[in-house]
Amino acid sequence: MAPIHTSIATKTKKPRQTTQSLYIPEALLTIGIVREVTGFSEPTIRRRVAEGKFPAPIKFGERCTRWRAETVLNWLNAQQPVREVQQ
Repeated sequence: MAPIHTSIATKTKKPRQTTQSLYIPEALLTIGIVREVTGFSEPTIRRRVAEGKFPAPIKFGERCTRWRAETVLNWLNAQQPVREVQQ
């Protein structure tokens, strides 16, 4: 008979970050939230950062990258809406 692992049943899940975090200026947003609010894919976000067309993230290590909510929100507000081309 295999042993029962109780650690799996008692493990608590971390709360997931939501898009509401965008409205807390000092919040540090994950790539998932940045993707959700911009509509860009992760490669597009990274390419735009490299081109200087999107705010650079804060690196907390090799595997921890975050964007300040205030910076992303300011960038979103500064974008001009695409106008329809009249023919």
